[in-house]
Amino acid sequence: RQRQMCIRDSKCPLHQSQELFDPCLNKFVDDGDAVNLHKNQVFLKHFTKMYFETAIRIFGNFPGIHIAYAFFLFNAFNNVHTALTQLHQSRKCKPNIMQSFEIYKFEQIVEAHMQAEAIKNKGVYFNLSRTIEFECILKDCYVSIWKTSDAQCNFWTHLLHPHMVDFNALDKDNENIYKYAKETDELWQELCQINHNY
Repeated sequence: RQRQMCIRDSKCPLHQSQELFDPCLNKFVDDGDAVNLHKNQVFLKHFTKMYFETAIRIFGNFPGIHIAYAFFLFNAFNNVHTALTQLHQSRKCKPNIMQSFEIYKFEQIVEAHMQAEAIKNKGVYFNLSRTIEFECILKDCYVSIWKTSDAQCNFWTHLLHPHMVDFNALDKDNENIYKYAKETDELWQELCQINHNY
């Protein structure tokens, strides 16, 4: 049944079975396992990952999905970077008090893991959490710059309207320009605090 579902879905891991790799087990899917994929751990991990990604696309505003996906990525693939990114994303979805505690506790677990790996691998993971924070703020900054530009385009479109100028629309556009420019400046200041080279 699983194979029939996968044949219809081009994004299913079954179509990329020769490329599926599990870093925890340090192995690819064996070609001989293609018949019994429902018993193959590597395939099942990638299949579960596909379901998480679909759930996030559909229910992206639920922090529980991001938290569960972060746990899965960390435990199944040892993917610290993406797990922390998912935890950061879950904070934006207004988690309740229990979910906030789960996020905090899991971040502590990941930080402890990164410190242990940094000692073992001579500092490879040491600045990863700051890097992830920087990437997330930079992404928000890009969105804020886009909103500012869009508000300025709307302002000039309303101002140069050939028939009649709508002062209420101009006033609203002006407020949006100010709000988004201020937001962009605050995000830029945060970026500069993390990386002084900016």
